[in-house]
Amino acid sequence: MDYDVIFRFVKRLLKKISTVIKKICSLIKSMNKCEWRYDKEDGYYETECESNFSFVDGGPCDNDITYCHNCGNKIKVIDDEE
Repeated sequence: MDYDVIFRFVKRLLKKISTVIKKICSLIKSMNKCEWRYDKEDGYYETECESNFSFVDGGPCDNDITYCHNCGNKIKVIDDEE
């Protein structure tokens, strides 16, 4: 039995499996959202992951904030006035 051939095959297979797992994890992470709601009374954003965040000027979009500083998920700003 040629163990070298089997070893190279398994090594290539594991590399492909690792690539697929990384892509799946990336896809799952991009699907997760953290909802941010602006609290007008106190002047900060309440996050779905139970944190708070405030800005000197503007909001998350104005300051190019895409990901939550607490949980790392993409931000989804909820406008209660819609």
